[in-house]
Amino acid sequence: MASRKKKHLTPLEAIQQHCINCSGGVKAEVEFCCVIDCPLWSYRNGGKKEIPVETNLWEEIIEIEE
Repeated sequence: MASRKKKHLTPLEAIQQHCINCSGGVKAEVEFCCVIDCPLWSYRNGGKKEIPVETNLWEEIIEIEE
């Protein structure tokens, strides 16, 4: 029986793989992820990015629903 060697991923590669899986396997969808309360959200594109202060997605969604 042949054994497979697992490729060791860097933390950012592992986060990117998680995000791709979460986005249904579509890489392009990761950029448009709107799950901003996910602890990995700011790392989804390979580096930590802050959510702009003026952006409040939840308020926009509530306004649309009303």
